[in-house]
Amino acid sequence: MKPIFRFLFAIALLAALPGCAAQKPTATAETSVPGAELYEQALQALEAGAFVIEINEFYLSEGKVKNASDSFLTMQDGRVTIRFSSDFVDPGNLYSGRMRDIEDNVAEMTLVKRKSNGDRQFCLKIKGGEDWLKRELLITLYKNSNKCFVQGRSKYAGSFNSRSFKGIVYPADVRLQAGK
Repeated sequence: MKPIFRFLFAIALLAALPGCAAQKPTATAETSVPGAELYEQALQALEAGAFVIEINEFYLSEGKVKNASDSFLTMQDGRVTIRFSSDFVDPGNLYSGRMRDIEDNVAEMTLVKRKSNGDRQFCLKIKGGEDWLKRELLITLYKNSNKCFVQGRSKYAGSFNSRSFKGIVYPADVRLQAGK
């Protein structure tokens, strides 16, 4: 009697498994299209030098990660604006307030390289203004995403040098129409 129950149980189990497998979602081209579209939009915006990066996280020199709000980097028509949240302004530091808002009319964007994993790296050179404003930003756009990592480089000491950040890249015209 026990072998019959085992046999019937095995048949019922085999009948139920294909139904469960049919319900399992599978990766299709349809599910991956939005990421690919966002990536293409971000890539075109960076190549054209007309973009907005909404900053999500700062990586401070002490190894700390700090969430960002009201912080962005934008470039359009060779003009760059970098705005850091007031959370990053040190009232005791004379130069800290100057580092909160950086604007420059002479900036240049170039493709540095295509990494083997598919990421793209760009260099944004801020060339005009006072010497303390001159810097390079290395922007890495992650493959199949509009997310990026930005690392600042400058020959001058200051709070900006210790900040790298992650953000999301949007075309400038889309973000400006949305009121950002």
